[in-house]
Amino acid sequence: MTMTLSGAEIRALIQELVELQDRIDELRLAEKNRWSTSVEPHQELVRLSHREGEIVAVLRLQRLH
Repeated sequence: MTMTLSGAEIRALIQELVELQDRIDELRLAEKNRWSTSVEPHQELVRLSHREGEIVAVLRLQRLH
C-alpha cells in the first residue's frame, strides 16, 4: 500500500529533485573538466544519483493515484 502525498510534500520532493540535478550537473562538469581528482566528488555523484532515483520513483507512484 502506498501513501498519497499532499501537494506540499510533492512540491518539496520536486524542489529537492531540482537541487539534486543542479548539483549532479556541477559534479559532472567538474569531472569533465578534471577540476578534481578526488574520489569524493564521484562518491557524492553516486549518492545523489541514487537519491534522484528514489524521488523519481515516489513521484511516479503518486502519478498513478
